[in-house]
Amino acid sequence: MDIRHTPEKKRFDLYDETGERVGEIEYMPGGNNEIYATHTEVFSPHEGKGYAGKLLAAMAEWAEREGKVIIPICPYVIAAFKKHPDKYAAVMKK
Repeated sequence: MDIRHTPEKKRFDLYDETGERVGEIEYMPGGNNEIYATHTEVFSPHEGKGYAGKLLAAMAEWAEREGKVIIPICPYVIAAFKKHPDKYAAVMKK
């Protein structure tokens, strides 16, 4: 698996071992070092394999390195933040 950040498209893409793009997580920049997580999608037939979590983890790692906080708009990210508040504490808006 390979996750690539494409800043000009404001998204992270996940590629499988064959090079096929299997999912994405998108964001929009905000003010005060905020980013809005707007959309997460894993393409069929790759759903249910934990790929959305890998994408969110990559975005969270990047946000933490960059000193940004994530404001979840995407239902997946909202649910993940509620389910794992300790895991994402460093990038959740306080």
